[in-house]
Amino acid sequence: MDVMTTATAAQRLGVSTRQAQRLVADGVLTRAAGNVVTAESLARAIAQRNANAHLTRAWSGPTAWAALALLSGRDDLARGIGQAQLSRLRARLRDATPESLAASLRRRASIHRYEAHPSALARLAPQVIVPSTGDDAGALAPRDAAVVDGYVTTTDVARLVADFALLPALGAPHVVLRATDSVHVKAIAEAGATLHGADLAMSTNPRERSEGVRLLAVALELFAR
Repeated sequence: MDVMTTATAAQRLGVSTRQAQRLVADGVLTRAAGNVVTAESLARAIAQRNANAHLTRAWSGPTAWAALALLSGRDDLARGIGQAQLSRLRARLRDATPESLAASLRRRASIHRYEAHPSALARLAPQVIVPSTGDDAGALAPRDAAVVDGYVTTTDVARLVADFALLPALGAPHVVLRATDSVHVKAIAEAGATLHGADLAMSTNPRERSEGVRLLAVALELFAR
């Protein structure tokens, strides 16, 4: 396993050490031990940054979830941000590209990656919300049964880590917990493939990223009608 200090990671990302430490806290960079992060997580962060270099600002969590609600056909779940902000958001969505949308949505959740004993995965899976692939799942193979990837509430992360003896992933993760405070995740996750597309569009795997961009393009097209 290749590792490096947070200071080295910050230098390669072109940010301050303090900003890199925030990326560790947000789960963007994976802590290996102490002040050391994994090279794999740095490569993932660089790939995502390069893909979204045109974007200067991500939407807040509530705005991101409101956008996902609109794109999923659940306008009723988007009203919590206020009418004026909702009108601006609709205009932004009409002007968005799939790539800019993926980047704008990136703060919808903090991502935590873990290793787990194989026997824990089946018991953990029912406790996370896995986005629907919709009626058109595309050409990707079914999800790997050896990986649990889904959404949980922010307050549940510590409990799940303790209950299932999860350890920070130093390589490819067995568990990806996407932590959010949104109360509408389950309804949005079940309302088509938009949330699934947002997840895939931020992948470092070119095939997954391409499929995610395609799913977001479909959502934007339907929204514009």
